[in-house]
Amino acid sequence: MPMDSIRNYDVLDPPSAPAALDDITDGAPGLLPVADLSRPLRIEVPQWPISSPSPDRPETLSLYWDGEFVDEKTWYAAIDPNELFIDVPVDSLLKEGEFKVTYRVLGYNGVETGSKPLTLTIDRTAPVLGGDRGRLEFPELGSLPLTDEFLKKHGEVLRGQVPDYQVFMPGDTIVYYWDDQPLDNTQVGELTLTSANAGTPVIIEYDGQMIRARGDGVRYGQYLVRDRAGNESQVAVPKAVIVDAKPVPRVLPWPEVPLATGNQELVTLMLIDIHEPLEIRIPEPAVIYPGEPFTVEWALGMFGEQLLPGVEGVRSYRVAERNVVALSGKTVPLRYAVDGSDGQWWSDVRRVAIAPLPRSSMPIPQLSGTTGTTFSLKQQTRDPAITLAPWKLISVDQWVRIEIRGVSSEGASNLPVMHNHAVTESELESGIGATGDLTVPLTFLGSLLLGQNFTVEVKVSFDAGRTWPALPNFEPLEITLLA
Repeated sequence: MPMDSIRNYDVLDPPSAPAALDDITDGAPGLLPVADLSRPLRIEVPQWPISSPSPDRPETLSLYWDGEFVDEKTWYAAIDPNELFIDVPVDSLLKEGEFKVTYRVLGYNGVETGSKPLTLTIDRTAPVLGGDRGRLEFPELGSLPLTDEFLKKHGEVLRGQVPDYQVFMPGDTIVYYWDDQPLDNTQVGELTLTSANAGTPVIIEYDGQMIRARGDGVRYGQYLVRDRAGNESQVAVPKAVIVDAKPVPRVLPWPEVPLATGNQELVTLMLIDIHEPLEIRIPEPAVIYPGEPFTVEWALGMFGEQLLPGVEGVRSYRVAERNVVALSGKTVPLRYAVDGSDGQWWSDVRRVAIAPLPRSSMPIPQLSGTTGTTFSLKQQTRDPAITLAPWKLISVDQWVRIEIRGVSSEGASNLPVMHNHAVTESELESGIGATGDLTVPLTFLGSLLLGQNFTVEVKVSFDAGRTWPALPNFEPLEITLLA
């Protein structure tokens, strides 16, 4: 086109290249994938304003590649938007670098107008691997075998360092492999770099689960670098790693209860032997790695449950007395749980049968007004009171029932004196009925047959009323009733 017809520069919107990649921070502008450089490159042009071509007054679009004329199109009628493009021939795409693409429009009115430029980048140069032909380094592992313990200590990851290569650009992708044989190129991951990676070592991470799944033996780690345009480096020289990562079997034997008798799964603990919190020991052979949280679980899911957080290096733990006594007469599961980097593990379960306190060790209830083993009605002027001294291992988790059982003219006659009473803090020291408010009506005693025995029976629930013994678990008080 004649240069003297140009009226306006950099007025129209720039053209576009659909094949170009989206720009990224610090990346090459308008980067063209190398896969698209083997065919003509389509450049699209937005519809310019004030367009009205006709047979007598056509409009012409001309495309320029870095200032060099490429091709043109002329319209003699309304322009189909699908025709607003011109292809750049392959010959123009052979050189590397940044290129400015512009267009000019000669309108129906004879005015020629130019566009703002579109910057495109052509990169045909593959990255060049760094020293030792790019062989990976494993700084944390060195030349040692890759073991189960190493993976656990390093978060189930093997970190490989990529030697510096030429030339780093944001958007480069490290494609990495893990092979049974050198250069099998079994891809296991990709890492796309950003400008934040500039000037720092590039680290790729091989997943421990993948390494374990691929088995033990000599394995090879290697990679290639693919730049954003799609140019690929050579595959790095494989780095051999001896893998011995088969998990060490977790040995988690059942916990020990030194005070209990027996050495099998089921042991017996006598409550009469409890004088302090119950010691639980994690045996020395238990495999708990440094840094792994663990918990000793006493009576999980039962009343009296206690979970004891583990402390690294500590094998001895204590269960509170009340949490032991609450399970009187029951068989309790005892184990420890480990939150390993390879999942949660549980020890073998020790079953602890808790033998109740013998009745002979429990206090006998007392009834005021009793002389020896007899009670005379005529000597009483008020309702007699029942008292019960504190017993071994008494706690506020325990409930009490007290009942009078006798014989009347109509047969057996029973009177509940205390029903489902929760032991209070003050009763831990004073026992039951110390204030004298727990009494037996003389009218009830007067309804019983003279010369016959009546009894004061005590039952205690050690788990806050959830379960009760079938028979009194305290020695009963037996008294002969006299006139």
